[in-house]
This record gives sequence, C-alpha cells and structure tokens, in this order.
Amino acid sequence: MLLLLAILLWCVLGVALLHLIAGRPPGGQVGQALAQGCPLDPGEAGLVFETWTLELEACVSVPVWDIEGTGRGPATVLIHDWGEAPLALLNRANQLTATCSRIIVPCLRGHCPGSGRCRLGRAERNDLKLLIDHLDEPVAVEGRGMGGYIVEGVNAREKIASVMSEDPWRDPRDGLIRIMAARGFPAWPIVPLTMLFMHGR
Repeated sequence: MLLLLAILLWCVLGVALLHLIAGRPPGGQVGQALAQGCPLDPGEAGLVFETWTLELEACVSVPVWDIEGTGRGPATVLIHDWGEAPLALLNRANQLTATCSRIIVPCLRGHCPGSGRCRLGRAERNDLKLLIDHLDEPVAVEGRGMGGYIVEGVNAREKIASVMSEDPWRDPRDGLIRIMAARGFPAWPIVPLTMLFMHGR
C-alpha cells in the first residue's frame, strides 16, 4: 500500500512540476551572459536594432528585436529553443547581417514577462504566422529545438522564402521527453500523464 501511495504521489507531483516548468521555462541565460561578459542585446553586440511589441492576444505580448542588415537577401526570422532567450541567437544574427536586409528575433511565449505560458510550440506556430503577416514581406525562417518544430509548421505559406530547422522537436511530447531527460528523469509515466492533463485543459 505504501509503495502504491508513493508511486501515486510521484506521478501527481511529477505531472504538476513538469506542467509548471514546461509552461514557464526557468531563466538563467541573462545571468550566464553577464558572468561570461557576453552581449545581452543586439546593441551590445554591435548591431543596429529597434525593439517593438507583437500583440498575440488579450494581455499576452512578446518583445521583438528588429535588427538592421546590410545585405539584399530576404528578412530572416530566428526562433529560439525552449528555455532559451533571444540573446542565444545573437551570434547567428550577426552572421546574417551581411546577407539579409533584416533579422527578426522574437521572444517566445512564457520566456519573458507578460508573455503568458509556453504552449510547447502549438500556439507558437500561430504566433509565428501572426508575426509573418505583420512583417508583410517574404521571409526566411530558422529555428532550433522547439523553434525548429515551430518553423516547420509554416513552411507552406506563400511568404516563406526558406525554412531551416536544427534538431527540431517532433511534437510537444518529444519536447517534454527532452525536458525530462535534461533533468535526469525518465519520461514514463510522467510525460504521458502530462500530455493527458494538458489535452484535458
């Protein structure tokens, strides 16, 4: 009986904790960047940029870095991975400035204040479509991890010049498995139960 109760408690706490972490990824990249003397925004990386806000829905918005390029290629949208911050893409943005006219780097849901909960790429795919419509010009899109899963969901749109994804999630379930593995925990039975819980909400 005690063993069954322990298993039940592990499942309940595991699902609650994974749901919490998945929806609001822990930060830390800013602190790491400060400790390592790395730039925190495009300006510190020597890039010309402005920041504007993309309204996703009522009371949910995300900041967007709009970086000036010197090339003639299409604007490129960079989508970061789960648990990352836009500053993780500054090196890639710097590489693209010579060939692209603009580099657009939005923050994803759940990764900055006022941005709601991360939806593991499902709502974020629609957010990317909204961003592309807002830009109103042909764009290339790049993403890695969850960002790869997001950009692969918009590759059939007319205004997409190209799509590049690096190590993309197959789906949100795959993402949860990776999140658990990164913390040294087995996926079963927490991930299947979390997926059921999230679909039931």
